[in-house]
Amino acid sequence: MNRKYGILIGIVLLSLVACQVAVAADKYEFITTWDSIAHSDEEFNYPYGIAIDAAGKTLYLVDKNNCVIHKFSLSDDISRIPEIQSRNLNNEIPSLPTREWTVGPDYDDEFGKIQDAIDAANDGDTIIVKSGRYQENVVVNKQLILRGNWAVIVDSVTLSADGIDLSGFTVVHGIWVLSNNNYIENVYAGWDAEDTGWGVDGFSISGSNNVITNCLVYGYYLGGRAIGLTLASSNGNTISEIYIIDGFIGIDLNGSNNIFQDSSMWTRGCPIILDGSNYNTFTNCFIECNTYIDHGISLFNSNENTFINCDIFGGGHGVYICGSNENSFTNCRIEGCLYGVCQESNSKNNIFTCCTVYGGIADWYGFPVPEFPTVAIPAVMVMGFASIMMVARGRR
Repeated sequence: MNRKYGILIGIVLLSLVACQVAVAADKYEFITTWDSIAHSDEEFNYPYGIAIDAAGKTLYLVDKNNCVIHKFSLSDDISRIPEIQSRNLNNEIPSLPTREWTVGPDYDDEFGKIQDAIDAANDGDTIIVKSGRYQENVVVNKQLILRGNWAVIVDSVTLSADGIDLSGFTVVHGIWVLSNNNYIENVYAGWDAEDTGWGVDGFSISGSNNVITNCLVYGYYLGGRAIGLTLASSNGNTISEIYIIDGFIGIDLNGSNNIFQDSSMWTRGCPIILDGSNYNTFTNCFIECNTYIDHGISLFNSNENTFINCDIFGGGHGVYICGSNENSFTNCRIEGCLYGVCQESNSKNNIFTCCTVYGGIADWYGFPVPEFPTVAIPAVMVMGFASIMMVARGRR
């Protein structure tokens, strides 16, 4: 409920037989047609519907006979109301103007809870949330703009409408993106499934064509349940400047045509898993796996994905390829792992170009000689005990 004090204005419209009926000048005036903005009283000559003055401080209403109107002085500036291009001749209800709502702990804030503001708002409205701890599982089911300042802390957020703009929130138990074409920026998302049962992922995305940028994902070490970013049958997303720290899995991807760029992952398990995912692109990413049990990048049944300028450190294998074909790695550095690159026998035509590869035991593993990367030096550089050769075989 709106907590801001309101003024109840009773409107009594007098039914007049003709426009010539005299009225008190200090109560009524004539105006022009709907969507008019007048600059002086002399311009109020053709009464019809509603209008505001040029300053946006006075509202004028006509009576049912289009002869006499009532004038109200407004405390709020309503000059942001968009102009209606033409008179409504079909008695259609015009779209509501957008407005801004405020959520906060102060007396003069309109709402004390974020969800109450969402429930009251209409598509296109903006909700400004002041700093504070809001113990809410927020569901955004309208096309809204939500603004915080990083010090807005909520339990969880679910986006179920398309076209939501969310920024400046700290979300303890993760964000669910069920819809499309959303924009998420400057969000600190954690996961803590042990606390309330909410959330395994920092971000769980099942919608498509979303943009997520400049976000931090950090959580407790919860074994196989802790995933920084999950994309489930999610396509066409652009994810940039994402930092995932202390998860078991960094990115778990099941989707196609997604773009990841300028991002970093430090995990206790596998930083990146692609399973049944095709045509995705990773550019300028730093990937570190802090265990030899898992791998830096794992590809399962995933084809034609592209990795460019990526640094991959640690893991049992820097890159593990299983049932996956025609993936390409260009200008990538792979080291600090037991095996640099492992390709299972059910994979083929994976290409490494201008890559530095070093594994503690072997640089390349599982590449049959005819299918081993055959790009001439310096296109492929293999580091370790193996000699650099025109056909870079490395140690297998």
